[in-house]
Amino acid sequence: MRGNLEKNKSTEIYLIQFAREHKEHFTTAKKWDEFASSYGYPTSRQYIYQFGSWNQAKQLANLPLSNRKEYTYRKYNKEDLIQIIKEYQEHFISKEEWNKYAKANGLPHYETFLYHDISWKEILEITGKKKYTYTRQELLTIAEENGEYFANRNTWDDYAKPKELPNSYEYIKEFGNWINVKHKILKIRDEDLIEIAKKYELGNFSRRKWDEYAKEHNLPPASMYIDRFGSWNRLKAMLY
Repeated sequence: MRGNLEKNKSTEIYLIQFAREHKEHFTTAKKWDEFASSYGYPTSRQYIYQFGSWNQAKQLANLPLSNRKEYTYRKYNKEDLIQIIKEYQEHFISKEEWNKYAKANGLPHYETFLYHDISWKEILEITGKKKYTYTRQELLTIAEENGEYFANRNTWDDYAKPKELPNSYEYIKEFGNWINVKHKILKIRDEDLIEIAKKYELGNFSRRKWDEYAKEHNLPPASMYIDRFGSWNRLKAMLY
């Protein structure tokens, strides 16, 4: 059903049946709108107009009610949130610090701003602060929690961008190259390193020449091998 809906009994029945048929998407108003917009389905606004509230629509469809988070998200509008940013700008140091302050003072958590399409970057622009810089430990913690997306830089960047996580450049700036990042997070096995060394005939390289070659071909640097196997000469002896 497309377009505006008038309030009547047949429309109510249709909307309730429609919600039940697509119940896996009928969770929060935002998630429903993301799904509905792709197919021209009735929006959350049309459900709220018809039934008075999102939860009322879900209740009539015998679907689990939205939790308190959804209510909190919708409690504020974008203008309210921008005013809060301006009023409490000195407390927007990091997402974690803001959430601590917000919890203690009855203010909306960062997720509420994100729900209304106000990114952390926009918050910092409003407050006049520079872009937040992640510590080495914060980068490692984020990476360990999302390790399955670290196969390559493109995969990570595609995953990180909508979630406002640090991009691959942030990691390379801290750890030197993407192989070092994967080494720290995914713990490349000794046998994997040996296999790479044999495949690319590492035994024919000096440390300096290997690093030049490794950088060009996105391979583990000499320092990783020495760290793992003790010395460059010992590593080369293991290859024969």
